[in-house]
Amino acid sequence: MHHLFGNVIRMALLGTLTAGVIGCTIMPKTISVELSESLKEGGQYKPVTVHVIGVAQSEYEQWLSVTRSVDDYFKIGGLSDNKLDSKKVLALNSKKPSDLIGKNNATFWGEWGLFDKNKPSPAKYLFVLADLRPAPPGTSATFEPRRMIFPLYDDRWKGLERLDLVVDSWAGIQLKNGPQGNR
Repeated sequence: MHHLFGNVIRMALLGTLTAGVIGCTIMPKTISVELSESLKEGGQYKPVTVHVIGVAQSEYEQWLSVTRSVDDYFKIGGLSDNKLDSKKVLALNSKKPSDLIGKNNATFWGEWGLFDKNKPSPAKYLFVLADLRPAPPGTSATFEPRRMIFPLYDDRWKGLERLDLVVDSWAGIQLKNGPQGNR
């Protein structure tokens, strides 16, 4: 009886620890992207394409390099044309000035392998790229406001259910809530 009671307690502790690890997401469950008023011309929003990409640690330097120029990334025949399982594409315009990723569930995190230790390269970074033209003032080889990079592996997102991003013609991608990403 004593042995059975010990096993029950061990199983209860294991279940609690497992639920705590699996149930707590590192990133917010929903990402909202919206166009700012600065992108209106004649009462209509300019169309802007936004890519949200899950990037593995092993691919981080490559993605950092190929997205230094968002113009090159989005040019015809550029990397933006490639189909990637880890990429979500948002087409924002006057009919749809905002969009959500993961609004119904958080399965998109699972698609990127964030919580799957069996996947060879789980996503560790989230790259957000906006096809804004012309480039915002101050854009250079060392500063790209149309790109924002969020690490997925630290606890800076703890307790934040939704990440709200705004695409602005002058400032590029801005985060309305939570800690800022890197450029």
